[in-house]
Amino acid sequence: MDEYSHLMDIDEVIEYLNKNTERKFDQGKVIKFIEQRNIPVVFEYEGWGTWNFRNKGEYQSLNIKLKGYFNIQYVIYARKLFRGSLNNISLGEARIYRLDSHYINANELNRIRHNPLDGLEPKEGDHILFETGGRAPIFAYQKFIDVYTNKATIFEEDSSKSKGKVGVLKVDLEEHLKKKDIEAMENETKMETSSSKIEKLESENEKLKSENASLIQQLEELAIANSLIKQKEQDINELKEKLRSHLEEPTKDKQLTYKSQMTVARMLYAILVEHKYDLSAPKGKTNQLIEIASQSHGTSVSRNFISEWIKLANQAKNDSIK
Repeated sequence: MDEYSHLMDIDEVIEYLNKNTERKFDQGKVIKFIEQRNIPVVFEYEGWGTWNFRNKGEYQSLNIKLKGYFNIQYVIYARKLFRGSLNNISLGEARIYRLDSHYINANELNRIRHNPLDGLEPKEGDHILFETGGRAPIFAYQKFIDVYTNKATIFEEDSSKSKGKVGVLKVDLEEHLKKKDIEAMENETKMETSSSKIEKLESENEKLKSENASLIQQLEELAIANSLIKQKEQDINELKEKLRSHLEEPTKDKQLTYKSQMTVARMLYAILVEHKYDLSAPKGKTNQLIEIASQSHGTSVSRNFISEWIKLANQAKNDSIK
């Protein structure tokens, strides 16, 4: 698993991220970066440990030799070691993160003959105890530590002794950055799609605005027409009211002026006398003859009406003699 062989300390991570991203990182920003993205801080180890596992419903353990990368049990300690705020830590247990190789001797396999492994192998997340034979590995910030003596002795790079290192796997950073590139491409595609949708919506919005303006104009015209209709209806109602009042008003005879009455009376006197009518008794025979004649010609008048005009005719005659 060569691709996981490069374990980077915090200074290397700062350099790597500054080179491969547009941001400027320092120790604080790196710690925040790996916390937010759940990038684990691990240590490399090659040596013996006790593998605890569950096989066919039964908990078992085997002493095995391992080589690979492991999670420190408490994340907060791992990040402190990575940053350098914790000098060293003695690890009694851890979990497998990436395993390069492992070896189980025959004596161990014979010990669990009653429940054989049947192809079962150590895998990511399995629990490992390091305190075998009274020894536990020690890991410290940017130091290679002797995992046998429990002493924080600094070794040279070419030391042949077992050594441990705390850091972040380069492949985890690469996978994250690739994921970010994919997300950026997806976001760009989404932005293009969104932009297209926005343009379509803006076009539809302009069309709706135009239609809305047309509708508003039509509504205004309808409002004006409705106002005219209401005015006409009001005028018609007023005319109807006037007509109704006029029809319900009792008929009243218009009184002629005295001068007009006398003029008509003189004419009536002349006609009646010329035709030998007796005007001495207003309600006498002449009155009766005029009433019968009016009825026969369809212009019926009452005897009282005839009597009043005979009186006026006599009065007109008397006024003309004076």
